[in-house]
Amino acid sequence: MLLADGVRGYVVLDHPTILAISRDPQTWSRDSRRWGAWPKGAIAPDSELAELAAMMAWRDNLLFADGSAHTRLRTAVVEALGHVDERALAALVRAEADQLINAFAPQGHADLVTQYATLLPLRIIMRLVGLDPEEVNHLLPVLQRIWDGDDAAAANVAYEHTLRTLICRQRAWPSRNITTFLDNHAAELTDDELLQHLVLIVGAASAPTGNLISNTLGQLLTRGPIARDFANRRIDIPEAIQQVLWEGGPMLVYPFVYPTADVRLGRHLIPAGTPVGMAITSANLAVAMEMGGVMHGNRAHASFGTGPHKCPGQAMALLIATHAIQALFKRLPHPQLADPQKPLSYRPSVFAYALSSLRVVFRPILPEGLPWQTAPAWFSPPATSTVNPTVSVPAGRSPWWSFLGRLRRSQ
Repeated sequence: MLLADGVRGYVVLDHPTILAISRDPQTWSRDSRRWGAWPKGAIAPDSELAELAAMMAWRDNLLFADGSAHTRLRTAVVEALGHVDERALAALVRAEADQLINAFAPQGHADLVTQYATLLPLRIIMRLVGLDPEEVNHLLPVLQRIWDGDDAAAANVAYEHTLRTLICRQRAWPSRNITTFLDNHAAELTDDELLQHLVLIVGAASAPTGNLISNTLGQLLTRGPIARDFANRRIDIPEAIQQVLWEGGPMLVYPFVYPTADVRLGRHLIPAGTPVGMAITSANLAVAMEMGGVMHGNRAHASFGTGPHKCPGQAMALLIATHAIQALFKRLPHPQLADPQKPLSYRPSVFAYALSSLRVVFRPILPEGLPWQTAPAWFSPPATSTVNPTVSVPAGRSPWWSFLGRLRRSQ
């Protein structure tokens, strides 16, 4: 298919094929520098396809690395995330959730996407890396623009500037957090590697997790099978999240891989270096439909990837999503959709499968909850650590946007 500007790419919709590609890094590289369109000038800086650059252009982090380079970088990230105490993190999620709920609880109505789901994971990762609250307020629209391909190049400049400021601050006044841990890790990350791993950690931990929270809340508040199973106590919230990962996870088409040599995939001979996107949500949904939609206890979806590039933050994302949804239902008395007859609406995003809004009503309640915690007790590196679908397609867009529109409508 054409991505835009006459540049060809492919999208994989088959679940077994996605798993096979993910487990074969020798054939399918993550290094987007293999994509010849950029260095050959086929993509103009002001073209529509340039909007994909913030998510597809090579960065000096583990997502775009192969082989020993990937192993070195992944080790640093896995160890950094491994020092986040799960019990303390769960308590932090509940405290942050209470703070957000307190803001709209007395009103009796809220948009759970803009006032809760998108904010909560970013506030959590803010604490983990050392960002200030003011920086979080600035980053939220910036990250959404990058995911949606909306003036993404300018958004990426603003994003990296904020994280460079964070690095300088942490080096001047070190504290116990992921930024300082990575900066002193035995892997000896370069300045650009440190920056690009913060780009990855903040972006991957916040936006997809927020989309997973809102997508799950949307399913639990409708009258579909997930909501019925939950109401009848056949599934709990963790299982509901897993069901949503099968039927409507947060990623539309991502990541991309690039064949290291000409390779045949089904009926297609794909030239070396051609971008091949993973339509994870559609692939998962196809399997769920084949099995009658009953996926209880089945964790074989591709939402967190598999093989050497399996998401190192899977446990953290599921923990945040679970406690975020539990806290909301614990606090709000029987929330209901403000307009139950109106279908759920999804953002016209390039890469994300995400609700644009989720308006609910409920009986107003008084604010309560825990105060803002100042001590980063959630992060404790040991002394022996290694530290050294209703969707619109924008008018006039390329066949890529038309394809995305069809993909969302099929969910």
